[in-house]
Amino acid sequence: MKKWLVAFIIEIVLCGALLGGFYIYKQHYAKEQEQKAIVARQELERKQGEQKKRELEAKAEEENRVQKVKNDIVASCDRIDAEFADWLYENYQEASEVMVAAIGANTYEDKLWHEETGKSISVLRDEYSGVMDSEEIMRENSIYTKDSASREYASLSFAGDISFSHHYTPAQNYTNLGINGAFSEGLQQTMKEADIFMLNNEFCYTNSNTPISGKTYTFRAAPELVSRLDEMGVDIVSIANNHTYDYGEQGIIDTMNTLRDAGVPYVGAGVNLEDAKNNIVYFVINGMKIAYIAATQVERDLPILTQPATETSAGVIRCFEPELVCEMIEVAEANSDFVIVYPHWGTELVKEIQADQQALAYAFIDAGADAIVGGHPHCLQGIEYYNGVPIFYSMSNFSFSSKVKNSCVLNLQVTMDGIESARYLPCRESNGMTYQCDKGATDYTEIIGILNRYSVNASIDEDGYVTEVDVTLEN
Repeated sequence: MKKWLVAFIIEIVLCGALLGGFYIYKQHYAKEQEQKAIVARQELERKQGEQKKRELEAKAEEENRVQKVKNDIVASCDRIDAEFADWLYENYQEASEVMVAAIGANTYEDKLWHEETGKSISVLRDEYSGVMDSEEIMRENSIYTKDSASREYASLSFAGDISFSHHYTPAQNYTNLGINGAFSEGLQQTMKEADIFMLNNEFCYTNSNTPISGKTYTFRAAPELVSRLDEMGVDIVSIANNHTYDYGEQGIIDTMNTLRDAGVPYVGAGVNLEDAKNNIVYFVINGMKIAYIAATQVERDLPILTQPATETSAGVIRCFEPELVCEMIEVAEANSDFVIVYPHWGTELVKEIQADQQALAYAFIDAGADAIVGGHPHCLQGIEYYNGVPIFYSMSNFSFSSKVKNSCVLNLQVTMDGIESARYLPCRESNGMTYQCDKGATDYTEIIGILNRYSVNASIDEDGYVTEVDVTLEN
């Protein structure tokens, strides 16, 4: 065989061997890379699994932590249940965390919610339950909102009896001369400066000409005169008194309808007992919820001419015995931050505080009232503190007759801590005009003196500010 052919064959054999080896190497390399890829994928899956596990563990740990936050909040506040706590954490997470920190530090108080959110627990719960969703729903729940002139406190003012009955001088002055005929300009300013101003609406709004029999004095006014309340700066009235039923059941129904149509909240009566009991009015102001309740003790002797509300008839809330009003106070306390009771009680023209007034006041305070502002005697009575709660026994007339009567506007500055200050602004009613007295004037000094003289354990300074006095130290 020729040499070149042999060489060619050898070259072919060598190339085949080389190609075969390369093929084998390529196959081995591919398997090696595939194995590395499998290992890498398994490692990635392992790491991803561990990461997911850590995330799930962290999520479970956070969920447990959050649940503990909610549980701690529920355990520390009897006004918060589990569902409410869920809503609070969802909508006020930062505040919820602050509460738990305070719980851990033993510094938790319900008022911390107001400090952190600007809303009390009562207001937050109303927001949660939907009763603040619209004006219509709020009205169904007797809730009203008011702006405050101060962020530091709510200014609540009170006065005594008014009547728009056209047979009497104050109403005649108002008709003939406008509001300036019935109230001095300075007093008008005081009335309107309050965030919420309350007084006793001691007459009926009705066109009925048929008074109930057996009464010496009966008072009514045309329904359109209700607009005077707005002009006076009045925000809420009590109709729990001994003249709101002067024209019978129809008269009190007309009165309630007139006030409702005018948008004036009222307390102390209802179209039946259930309505009257539920007629607790709430104002939301500065993130606080303030409750108002009214009731009448008079008449105390038979015959009872001012009829109480019953299951089937309209009438007033009576408090000759305290139990019904105490039930209302308990409801109000559970749904608000500050409870005011405005009772019509006592004996006409008696300045001394009477035992039956005290008994009612103590029962109301034991039930949860935070302030009591009374009326009916047509004169000023003193002040008493019971368990730290003030009782302002009688506000006297405010705009009621042509007689000369000492009167006052009482102003309370209220915060989440309670009453920051209580102040009397002396007034006098004379010839159907009520004016605010000037500090230092004889009438001003006389009124401050009367309040001090008939008070139990309270002192009223020359500026009208009221403070509790420890009478045991004085003795």
